[in-house]
Amino acid sequence: MSKAATDRRRFVRHARILDASWGGESQPIDHLVAVWDISRGGVLLHDHSPFDVGALLTIRIYNASGKSLDRKLRVVRLQEHGHGAWHIGGKFELPLTEEELKFLLYDARPPSNLARSTC
Repeated sequence: MSKAATDRRRFVRHARILDASWGGESQPIDHLVAVWDISRGGVLLHDHSPFDVGALLTIRIYNASGKSLDRKLRVVRLQEHGHGAWHIGGKFELPLTEEELKFLLYDARPPSNLARSTC
């Protein structure tokens, strides 16, 4: 990775395979997608449907216990991965808190702030 790309990253990435689903402005959150890595700032998705760069989605990410967290996500990068698959880089409109990230990566308890809207 180039020094410029390293300097641009504000948050540590965590390589994880997590289940997720997404929806658009007028679409239900029911299109399944895989999260390949996640940080407080965004995700790398793996899917067989390309997204438009700049698109705003709502993504629902599931932890290992099946509990979920919703977040608005802006598509910032699209790269063909072969065999009809795509890597989609997305930036959260509102970064995850440390508590939310731990909830997705390790914890089965919902973060204390899930009572408020996170989208």
